[in-house]
Amino acid sequence: MERCLIDTTVFDRTINQKQKELLFKLISKYRLVVPVNVLEEIFFRIIVVTIGSEIKSNKYFDIKEAWEKCKATKILELIDKGYLEVADARYEDMKTAKEIEIKYKLLSNDALIAVISLNRKIKRIATFDEDFKRVDFLKIVKV
Repeated sequence: MERCLIDTTVFDRTINQKQKELLFKLISKYRLVVPVNVLEEIFFRIIVVTIGSEIKSNKYFDIKEAWEKCKATKILELIDKGYLEVADARYEDMKTAKEIEIKYKLLSNDALIAVISLNRKIKRIATFDEDFKRVDFLKIVKV
């Protein structure tokens, strides 16, 4: 099964807009790879959406306590069950990201996502982010 990188925007729509079918359609067609920086980004967004109103202050322990009640474990379950492969950011990815950022006019996080796909020979990306259209080595998967 061909691998496809999954961007934060797909998780965003799956979780925040409750479009669960997006992720399931992708899982049925591709071996999904999620960069570790995307996981970090989406976990933070889950915290904000799930517990934002519960946090009484921005003190570390209040946020930590609210996080422990959070529903982010659903994504971890997808990883544990083998539906999502996690791609870590390597040193060579970090070195190349600045070049990609400049060449394709990407924000640093998007540049790192692109580099992770390039260095792992993943040609497809599931995203709603128009910026990835400028990256000539990636083919955007219609979700």
